[in-house]
Amino acid sequence: MTTLFSTLATDPHYLSLDLNLDYLKIYNEYCVKRGVGYTWGAKCPSNNLGKFPPTYTSIDCSGYMDAIFAYMTSGGLILPDGSLAQFNWFSTKSVNGLSFKECPYENSGIAGDTHLRINFLLQSECGDRHVWLTYLGKTIESHGGAGVDQRPWDSLILKDHCLHSFVVC
Repeated sequence: MTTLFSTLATDPHYLSLDLNLDYLKIYNEYCVKRGVGYTWGAKCPSNNLGKFPPTYTSIDCSGYMDAIFAYMTSGGLILPDGSLAQFNWFSTKSVNGLSFKECPYENSGIAGDTHLRINFLLQSECGDRHVWLTYLGKTIESHGGAGVDQRPWDSLILKDHCLHSFVVC
């Protein structure tokens, strides 16, 4: 990759990240197969960010986003820590006057949609926050009770409570 940012191919008025989506699949499948668990506050060690294979055995949702984006960009992008800080980064990031396109979460379920999206639940009934990716009709996430996992994009807890969804590429 020569640059980290470009314009969104389907709408050049918006920002896009240049990501290796093959790396996303490889990284996520490895973590699922290895049984990486969920622990609130657990992060990828900084000396392992952007590298494969991951060395952690447990990670929280924002830590997983940081690790997976670092790997997809060969270490070029390190996200801030925490789902709220990551939301603030995606909602305010501007490069050459372009920003990330916010869209309804339901767009994740459109047949044939190939966009990678990052999604945020900023406050639930129990006070929790969550961040996860949707791609090709599935989530990519680390969450309580499962760890690193994939589930249908329209799982009720996510679909009914997602507040913000941004097209990443």
